[in-house]
Amino acid sequence: MAMIAGLPKAPSKYNPVVNPERALERRNWILGRMLQLGYLKQAEYEKAVAEPINLSMPDRGLSNRFPYVGEMVRSELVEKFGEQAIDSGYKVYTTVNSKRQQYAEDAVQKGLEDYDRRHGWRGAEAHDKPLKEFIAYANTYPAEVIKPYYDWSLVTKKLRWSLFGVGVERARQLLMDFGLQEDQIPRNFTIALGTPQVLPVQMATGYAAIANGGYRIQPHFISRIEDAYGKTIYEAAPEYACIPCINQKETVVDTQAITPDDEVIEGANLTVDEVQTPLSKEEQSKYRQAQRILKSQSAFDMANILRDVIVHGTGRAALKIGRDDIGGKTGTTNDAKDAWFAGFNGKLVAIAWVGFDQPSTLGRREYGGIAALPVWTGFMGKALKDTPSAWPVQSLNLHLLHHHVIHQMTLKTYLMKVQINR
Repeated sequence: MAMIAGLPKAPSKYNPVVNPERALERRNWILGRMLQLGYLKQAEYEKAVAEPINLSMPDRGLSNRFPYVGEMVRSELVEKFGEQAIDSGYKVYTTVNSKRQQYAEDAVQKGLEDYDRRHGWRGAEAHDKPLKEFIAYANTYPAEVIKPYYDWSLVTKKLRWSLFGVGVERARQLLMDFGLQEDQIPRNFTIALGTPQVLPVQMATGYAAIANGGYRIQPHFISRIEDAYGKTIYEAAPEYACIPCINQKETVVDTQAITPDDEVIEGANLTVDEVQTPLSKEEQSKYRQAQRILKSQSAFDMANILRDVIVHGTGRAALKIGRDDIGGKTGTTNDAKDAWFAGFNGKLVAIAWVGFDQPSTLGRREYGGIAALPVWTGFMGKALKDTPSAWPVQSLNLHLLHHHVIHQMTLKTYLMKVQINR
């Protein structure tokens, strides 16, 4: 009580968390005055001043494990509620699965160390820059990984999509449907060469449409926010590709334990013969329908073409994780300034990008299959371990239910993850 009584004069100055020495001095002065005024006996006073400051502070260790994810959440929190939200006692529940986020961080670190060894190993280097001086994410060029967005419309005719036949504006609209920003897409024919600037999370949005049967979903990092009194002041309302599928029976249980800080819905690999209890119209009205941007046939055909990239093409190194249900595309920009690998199976989409904050060459032979693909396989190999084979299906209406994003960046290296629940 004496500690609290000492706070009104200068709450910041005598804050026991920030200034424990000053707080202790102020508390003891209050106790001395109580002794002088007869509110305390000498023995009580001596016992009280001998007591240390016993602060029962919650363990904040978990919040510091993934600083880049934390910074992205902080930035979005400030955008929604202003700077005052940081000190308002809000509790934020994210869509990030901590186990898979750790897989992502481990994969990125190993990928960067391997890259460094290829160019003269200098060992681990510590940075003394504060987190605010790092860029959480920035636009970059997608190179060849954007090609599936162009090829889908004529894929069933086995013809290359033609900008000259469709037009620049139609092509720009197509890219926006896949998640790219309008102001980052040039109004000229160079967009067929991968000149639009794109974030890895936007690339994940586009590839998710291929994996989920043709629906555009919007990744998000925050599931809900509660104020200091436990009242929900924000709750995400994501769009679903298949609202009637939400109540379908789960047939596969993830063998990995979910930690308390996880907010993730684990999906199941369903078959068409499974019995389900359809949602009522009233229940379905609570969910928002995602926009279809691809025909189911087109998405299915493109997924199979991208599986061939791994089986027979530049992504063959991905076969080492021992899966028959993965597809993807490598990408490398001019002078190897950006290295990409975008890949997926029927339940999970991940995008790996390697590059520098200030665009410069990664070095000789640092293609997408060399620099980025190992990061992708390092993550996906662990994330898909012990899960059944899952590949996009055609015309079964078993598409994307929900999505979650894991973001990891070190030296501008990204690993984006979109959870696809069936």
